[in-house]
Amino acid sequence: MRTVSQDSANILVVEDDDEVARIVTDYIERSMKARVKRVTTATEAVSSSTSDQPEVVLADLDLPDSDDLELARQLKDESDCEVILMTGQPSLDRAIEAMRLGVRDMFPKPFDLRLLGKSLEEALDARRQRHREQHRYDRLRRVSSHIIRERRVLKQRVDLICRDLVGAYRRLAEKVVSRDEPSN
Repeated sequence: MRTVSQDSANILVVEDDDEVARIVTDYIERSMKARVKRVTTATEAVSSSTSDQPEVVLADLDLPDSDDLELARQLKDESDCEVILMTGQPSLDRAIEAMRLGVRDMFPKPFDLRLLGKSLEEALDARRQRHREQHRYDRLRRVSSHIIRERRVLKQRVDLICRDLVGAYRRLAEKVVSRDEPSN
């Protein structure tokens, strides 16, 4: 497994089983050189995702204080992170609903840590790509707004110059006409 490039990844692990949490956290820290924070409840996860702004949240779907996919809904609504779920009770209906919510992946327990690591890396890459694209989009909007403002100013200046030219031509035409008129 490759290590995460750029700044070290920030991953939140939400798992109430100490043994699973230890294994997953150790693997992520060792193989990905990522910063990992662990919480044990959905309430802590939502609070931590808001304050710590993790790039990826790896959450157990079967937490005592969360109803089924409610944590995934809250995480997708309240933070800008990728969500990967783990569950000891996989079902097709849960997986389909999770994907509808924008969950990146779902792993039935027990799972292969290498596959989990690959999914985490893909999630990090996707989030970072999305952020780069958003940065480009924001920059393009700022540049476009600047160009539009400058275009308006330029149009006003051109209109003013045209009015001055029309006035100058009118005065010149009046002088020419008054010079060519016969005097009595």
